[in-house]
Amino acid sequence: RRRASPARTAPAATHDTGVRSISTGAGVVLTGLTLTAGVATWIVAPLKFQADMGTVLTFMFLVNMVGAVVLLPALGAWLVRAKTPAS
Repeated sequence: RRRASPARTAPAATHDTGVRSISTGAGVVLTGLTLTAGVATWIVAPLKFQADMGTVLTFMFLVNMVGAVVLLPALGAWLVRAKTPAS
């Protein structure tokens, strides 16, 4: 029978979790900025609909990126709090 790794039993107590969060956040930011830069070029398109979609998608990519980097970890920490014994 396999034993659970320490990272699975107490992820908040390990230093490795913080390191993974930082490296994952950098990947999310890089991907978000790359997608935003590509779609931002649509803003100068001669087609009105394409230009409007470029504006909307640029805004949405930036908002989603910030939410993924800031809001999701905070929400996860709030929802998955360590159970403290009642005193």
